[in-house]
Amino acid sequence: MDNDFFLPPPTYPTCMPPAHTPPPPASPPPSHVMKAVLEERDEEEGIERSSRGRGKHSRNELNPADPAKDERAANAASRGKGRSRSRSVEPLPKWSDYWEVQEDIHPTENPNDSFRVYRSGSEGPICFFLHGGGHTALSWSLVAKALGPQVRCIAYDARGHGETRCEEDTDFSAARLVSDGLAVVEFYCRQIYESIHKTKWAEAPAAEAGDSKACSPFIPVAPLPGLKRSADPCIIIVGHSMGGAIATRIAASGKLPALHGLVVVDVVEGTAMAALPHMASFIKRLPTVFTSPREAVCWAIRSGTLKNEESARVSLPSQLVQTRRRDVRDILKKEISPGHEDDVVWTWRTDLAKTQPFWEGWFDGMSSLFLQARCTKVLICAGNDRLDRELMIAHMQGKFQVQLVPYSGHVVEVNEETHIS
Repeated sequence: MDNDFFLPPPTYPTCMPPAHTPPPPASPPPSHVMKAVLEERDEEEGIERSSRGRGKHSRNELNPADPAKDERAANAASRGKGRSRSRSVEPLPKWSDYWEVQEDIHPTENPNDSFRVYRSGSEGPICFFLHGGGHTALSWSLVAKALGPQVRCIAYDARGHGETRCEEDTDFSAARLVSDGLAVVEFYCRQIYESIHKTKWAEAPAAEAGDSKACSPFIPVAPLPGLKRSADPCIIIVGHSMGGAIATRIAASGKLPALHGLVVVDVVEGTAMAALPHMASFIKRLPTVFTSPREAVCWAIRSGTLKNEESARVSLPSQLVQTRRRDVRDILKKEISPGHEDDVVWTWRTDLAKTQPFWEGWFDGMSSLFLQARCTKVLICAGNDRLDRELMIAHMQGKFQVQLVPYSGHVVEVNEETHIS
């Protein structure tokens, strides 16, 4: 998008140099001469007034209509500032512009836990997308659209995020989030398995690393060298930040025999642990109340938190919830202008400060778990300074792939979705 998205509209001159007026004649001219002079002056002033407008011209014999020229001018205007300003008043995009199905499922042992899921694609590998802390499944919207129907894309709102509702909504422990992720994977593997094989889900074989039941009955992509490739779909798990830490633990659990790939987006144990002491102050600087979702989108783009306007418009509103001014009275005075107590305002769905006790548990031991995962591993980073010592050595040994996306910012899937797809 344009960098001047939020600049005020350009101003134009409101006056022009006065037109030259000939000196009055020594004696009054005849009436027919005076009439001709006045008509000519009026015509000149009309043309001059038209030239002062913003691209609007009078259509006469001096300036005939040119449809092709008008179309080129309109296209140029749409690529400039006018497009950005007009887009801010366009209707916000819908989930259905990027996904085929939106549904709520109950995959965990607690039937009262409801997880919001977005799906697209009906063939190819199964890609599960895990978002970062404070974000939602819609953060992956542009990625799913770029992948198209040849990939089964499945993204869900984590516990305490978006439209997911759980009884223990603030339990963000790694063990709980891993359990949720495995439950979602098993739920959809069951559906896809029964759809492919036209039979009910059979008891899956035990996981290689333990006696617990595997969450997928699919045969691995290449069970042994020389054997025919399985027709069952492979599984790929993609996670960003918090979701990357959870995806790593799921992959290392050994409960997905058909796991083919693990993609971790911009999270590494060493740099994450080093950044934790600064996270609390970062969260305190975030605005907490908005008068509308559009205002939140404007803030995200203007502050540089998100760089892709389209992705911000589709994903950021899902991170907010409605409330009343009276319910956030203690922070209204310093954040938004005063109003009636019954006025609707918007605040964050997830209070990131409440996740602080779980931060260390997300990232501790992540590097070794990442290397333990028995699948193809890809680490996507926003800069080459993200790798810690353990991962740097492993990368030099060719144990995983690294893709750098410079200048993308932390939320790579939002700002540079093509590098994920």
